[in-house]
Amino acid sequence: RHTGDGVLGKAQGRLVRSRIIAECWVRDQVVIEEWLVRDQAAFARCLGMEPRALARDMTDRDIRNGVPVSYFTPAHDKPGRYRVSIEDDPAVDTCCEGFRRLWHDKETAVIRDLYFHGAAFHAPGGDVLYGHTDIDTFALGYLASFPDAVLKIEAARVNRDPEQPVRVAIRWSLTGTHSGFGHFGEPTGAPVYVMGMSHVNMTGNKVMAEYMVTDEVSVWKQIFAHVESKAGA
Repeated sequence: RHTGDGVLGKAQGRLVRSRIIAECWVRDQVVIEEWLVRDQAAFARCLGMEPRALARDMTDRDIRNGVPVSYFTPAHDKPGRYRVSIEDDPAVDTCCEGFRRLWHDKETAVIRDLYFHGAAFHAPGGDVLYGHTDIDTFALGYLASFPDAVLKIEAARVNRDPEQPVRVAIRWSLTGTHSGFGHFGEPTGAPVYVMGMSHVNMTGNKVMAEYMVTDEVSVWKQIFAHVESKAGA
């Protein structure tokens, strides 16, 4: 429950739910490095507001406090020792190629090839979408906002267990410019970095379910920070 004041604002006592995915490098049972994505858009909706409004509140708070608007980009990263890899596996190849065709080449027709026709797509913000049409609408919303988006597959691993679907975990990123009307509203020209995690369940070389996590509040904060910098120029 939201019982403490903090980055989400004044405590409301509401029950909140969010999906968080972490990729960890573990040695001798100790986490050495971690990449974590938290779905703050889901937190916002549990608190009765849209992700855009929560990001606006956070941005205004940073500005009032005289500190830079906070969000993560590769420029904030610290080099580590772990060398990421993309596992050599047919299921990983299928997913990565499908992701590249969709998010890099903007080839939405690949949705019919990659996803089962009734696939469940657990989207940022706590939404659950079903089937090709819903997935297509979601993807078009992002691609319309960032028409020059460049996809990078950062890491990919697979789990294969008897009587279980093939499970593929992918860490990826989108880098682009907020130059189109889409999921993130009126274009502002803001440079945007989207860090994402996707866990997919596959049967018969088709994705039956995908759990995608991005932090849309962070994306909105990047947009607002850019707008504020232009206003103050």
